[in-house]
Amino acid sequence: MPTKAFRFKLEIEGLEAGSFAEISGLDATFDVIEHRNGDDTLITPHKDPGLIKYGNITLKAVVTDSMVLYEWLDDIREGNVSKKTVTITILDDTGADDASWQLRDAWPVKYTAASLNSTSSELAFETIEMAHIGITRES
Repeated sequence: MPTKAFRFKLEIEGLEAGSFAEISGLDATFDVIEHRNGDDTLITPHKDPGLIKYGNITLKAVVTDSMVLYEWLDDIREGNVSKKTVTITILDDTGADDASWQLRDAWPVKYTAASLNSTSSELAFETIEMAHIGITRES
């Protein structure tokens, strides 16, 4: 059965981290190293794997009274950089875990407070961006 992308949860070190409207940036880019030996007669380069680069994860959430992520960001602001394991899990129709990814050594690198507009009736969203050193597919 195909996995649906609209029910998901985020855990930090195994603890639920609140509700999110959107999580984006789960990607990896694999560099390619091209080279040619001096005595090669081929006119095309050899290709080998290089560094793997992981994009930052962006979490978008409706502003609530939960301070879990903001307190983590505040700790970093005070010089207490604490890298943690973050797990993103898609839930199936019954609420059971379907697919999950684990981010190694993640930490918040950017916080954006909600835009405020007195003429709007939209929800207030805040975003937190996280850097990390790797993604693994857990299930």
